[in-house]
Amino acid sequence: MTQSDSGMECRKICWAIAIVIGCVAALLLGTSADWHWLLAILAGVIVAVLGGWILNYFFCGQTDEAATRTAAATAAATAGAAAATTATKVEETAAPVTEAVEDTTTADVET
Repeated sequence: MTQSDSGMECRKICWAIAIVIGCVAALLLGTSADWHWLLAILAGVIVAVLGGWILNYFFCGQTDEAATRTAAATAAATAGAAAATTATKVEETAAPVTEAVEDTTTADVET
């Protein structure tokens, strides 16, 4: 199975396979095992969901982990740069605000 850069293609294929397996399980349980149709469909849905999770874990797990690590690293770098920029801007604007506050307090005291 070829994995794309985003990993979505792998996930789509795994879920499609799991749905087919779930449908086959429901069909077999409903006809051969002589289950009630509602129980067979419920069992097919459970098989499909569990199969999808298992297939995604084993075949697409590396793609998801790499994407998560890349996204986390990018977010951390962006947050660090934004924090540094904000801190610089706060330091630049802090002095004039302090002087303005001091001017108004001395004016109130003199009157």
